[in-house]
Amino acid sequence: YWSDRSGERLDPSRDEDMVVNVPRRDIRAASDNQEVALSLLVVRWGGEPTRFNEEQWGAASASVTDTYISAVVDKTIYERYGPDYEVISVFVETSQDMAMVSPGAVLPLMHGRHKAACYFLWPTMMQDGTGGQCGMVSEREYFACMHRMEAAALPTRFPHASQLYRTLLAKEWQSTLCLHSKLCIPPTVSVNRATVATDATRAATKALAALDIVRAERYAAKPEPEEMAAGVGGIRRGVVKLGYSWEASYVTVFRGESQLALALRSLATVAGSEHGALIVQDFVPSSFEARAFVVDG
Repeated sequence: YWSDRSGERLDPSRDEDMVVNVPRRDIRAASDNQEVALSLLVVRWGGEPTRFNEEQWGAASASVTDTYISAVVDKTIYERYGPDYEVISVFVETSQDMAMVSPGAVLPLMHGRHKAACYFLWPTMMQDGTGGQCGMVSEREYFACMHRMEAAALPTRFPHASQLYRTLLAKEWQSTLCLHSKLCIPPTVSVNRATVATDATRAATKALAALDIVRAERYAAKPEPEEMAAGVGGIRRGVVKLGYSWEASYVTVFRGESQLALALRSLATVAGSEHGALIVQDFVPSSFEARAFVVDG
């Protein structure tokens, strides 16, 4: 039987539930084991959608939306393969749904010469995962699912292989690589959450001292950009943020030690957060943010 994205069975007596118009060239003769060029596992959001601002996101919209997935599958893949591919769609509404996605259930359905998986979801470090935003799931269940599939020889083709994607999302690379001047990462340090929970003021003092050390090393050979330099009274601006966060959420700007302590305390006490550390970084004035998509390069 046929079902909608929520698993509700469709009514065979209703044409709108059963009838789909497709070009004749896209219809293949029925066969039990007909091989196609590509089998694609698509894990996507099945709950209530969120409206995204197209002026901000563009016509393709956010990567957790039906619009974006259609752009990838119906426009990009179809233009390359025509009808010579198949898509196995898995709709999830909660983080717990990810635990039910198993290689044993999925792989027997894939008949392509090439196989791959795409995960159109946003992992977070919140206990409920969704947090009022469509497409958000717990990073623990997200990566456990991805690891199961990769261990069964099903490679991830979107967004990235699991080890790279975890590195990018955690944002730990910012404090690790900020001393490499060619990467143009502003001075960054990581503050353990327990330190903040014990004494946020002391944590702020130590974070600023650590930033001074990083900054001295970072700009030893090349002067610090004027727009990032300390203001009147030597007070600097900075940001505190959490890894596994999306669309500027959980990012707080501060000026000076007292505001930093407040920002640390605020983010360290976010309900449901499972973050082990907070990121403290020098503020970079900017007028826009560029989104770069690199394909096969």
